[in-house]
Amino acid sequence: KLNLKSFTPSELFDIYSLKHGLRRASTLNIPRVFFEECSSFLSDLGIQFKVVRWVKQYDGLSLSHTISNKNDLRASAYCVLYLREEDAVSFIDATKSSNHKTIGQLLGFPDCCIESFCKRTLNFDQDFVLFQTENSNYTEEMTELPNGIKHRNITLIDVLPSCASFFRYWDLRQSFHAPCRFDCTETHELFLKQLPLMRELSEERLNLILDLVNHPIVWSGYKQSRVVYANQFQKTFHTVYLNDFTTVNYFPNIKYFELLL
Repeated sequence: KLNLKSFTPSELFDIYSLKHGLRRASTLNIPRVFFEECSSFLSDLGIQFKVVRWVKQYDGLSLSHTISNKNDLRASAYCVLYLREEDAVSFIDATKSSNHKTIGQLLGFPDCCIESFCKRTLNFDQDFVLFQTENSNYTEEMTELPNGIKHRNITLIDVLPSCASFFRYWDLRQSFHAPCRFDCTETHELFLKQLPLMRELSEERLNLILDLVNHPIVWSGYKQSRVVYANQFQKTFHTVYLNDFTTVNYFPNIKYFELLL
C-alpha cells in the first residue's frame, strides 16, 4: 500500500517544495503498480500531474530514459507535477523541443544553474561532480602513479557547504538542482529558503547532510567507480567512465556553514 515511506526523501522534498511555492513544477517517476494510489495521494495535496512519457524503471541515477508503455507493469510514468495548467503545458512543450532553459525555469533552478544545466545536457557523459568542479575555482596537480596511471589531484577553493553535491549519488542533497559551482551564491540563497521545509520533512536527515558537508570531503573517481570519504562516511558508486584517476578535495567554509544552523 502506498504511503509516505513509498517515496524517497528527495521525491517528498520535490513534491512539497512545489506545494510550498518554491517552484512552479516538479517531476516524479510513478511506478505503474502505484499509479492510481499516487494519483489520489497527490490530489489530496492539491497537486495535479500529467504523464510526459512511460519509461523503464531504473535504480540510482539516470541521465536518459528508456521508453516503455503503460501496459508494461514494470514501467514508470515520468510525470510533471504542477499547480497551474499552463506550467504543465509549458513543461511538456519544452520537453518535446528539448528547451532546457524553460525546463530549468519551471523547476525553480537559479539562472546561473540553468545555464550550466543546458551545457551539461550536451555532454551527459561527464560526471556531475567533476562538471561542477571544473566550473569552480580550484588548484590542480597532475602526477603519474607507479602503475603508469595519471592522477589528477584537485583542491577546491572558496566552497559553500550548501553547494556540496558529493552525496547526490545516495539521494542526500541540499537542493532540488545540481549547483553550477561549489561557490554558487544563488544556490546558497535558495537553500536558505528551502531550509524550513527540509527541517519539517526530516530534521534528522537534514542534520546528517549538514554534518557531512561541515567536514573535509575527498571524492575519488576512476573508470566507472566513485568513492566519497567524509567524517565517518565512506561509500562507493558506479557511474560514467573516467580515463584519469581523479581526486577532488573539499574543505568547508565555516563562515557560511554557521548560517545554516
